Parts: sequence; structure tokens; C-alpha cells
Amino acid sequence: KEFTVKIIFIEIYNDVIRDLLNPSENSRISIREEKGEGIVLTGVTEKIVNSASEMANHLDLGGINRVTHATDMNDVSSRSHAIFTVVLEQKSFGESENISTETETTTSSMITTSKFHFVDLAGSERIKKTNAQGDRLKEGIAINSELLALGNVISALGDPTKKGCHIPYRDSKL
Repeated sequence: KEFTVKIIFIEIYNDVIRDLLNPSENSRISIREEKGEGIVLTGVTEKIVNSASEMANHLDLGGINRVTHATDMNDVSSRSHAIFTVVLEQKSFGESENISTETETTTSSMITTSKFHFVDLAGSERIKKTNAQGDRLKEGIAINSELLALGNVISALGDPTKKGCHIPYRDSKL
């Protein structure tokens, strides 16, 4: 068996996806749904890591790239939602078998993939308490809108009376 560990670190700031592992390449990121794969991000940096310390180092470096600003409630307030994804791939190799009477053989393999998403949500904002104005006000409104959309999705998924109804996944990138 062979194992590969990859990481992806993004933030959602004002409903825009930013790559925290390579912040200079953020204009190419898009999100779409792929049949059989689910939600897929394209244009985002995926790093292969070989140890827990290497993973932690990327987490620290990506965290430095997050958008933060001071508000009346907090001197260093994260202004975005961050998602750190760990992708584990296991490749299992089967027995070699003869395809024909010639000497040609193949090895069958199966890949199992697991994804773990570690999410840091920005806190909801009470505009009056933060005394937000200008860009901070826009950020607070975006944070609250994204959290509301997430809450609506969770509510729709958890309500047995809404079984089979529309789930509003696309109301926010979060």
C-alpha cells in the first residue's frame, strides 16, 4: 500500500475564495460541482506533505496570509472563514494476472481518498458593538451573510419535514 497526504488551505473573504498557500495566484480559483467527486476547487494550491511538522508549518504560513483587522471588539479580528483540507490517498495494489497467453501482466490498483476539512469560521458581527465603518462594515455584512447561508443549509439538512426539498448550497461559497 502507498499513502499520499496533500493539503489545501483557503479562506473565504467577502465571498471570494483566496489561496492561503499561494496568495499571489488567487484570480484563477473557481468552485464547481463534479459528478462523482462533489465540490471541486480549481486553481488552488495542493501541497504534498510528508510529516506532521511539515503540515503544521504550512498551516502557520497560511495563517499569516489570512485577512485580519482591528475592530472595537478585537485588536486582531479574522475577517474571513478559513478551511484547511487534508486529503489522504491510499493506493492498494492487487495481484498480477495474465491478460493473455503472452508474458504481459498487469497490476490492478484501487485508490481510496478521504478528505478532512478543518474550518475556522469568522464570528458573527454586531455592527453596533464593533463600530464598523467602510471596509470593516462590508466585511461584517459579508461574514453575517455567509454564516446565515451556512445556517440555512444546516437547518434544511437537519429538518425531517424538508426531506426532498431544495437545499440552498449555492447561496454562498462557504
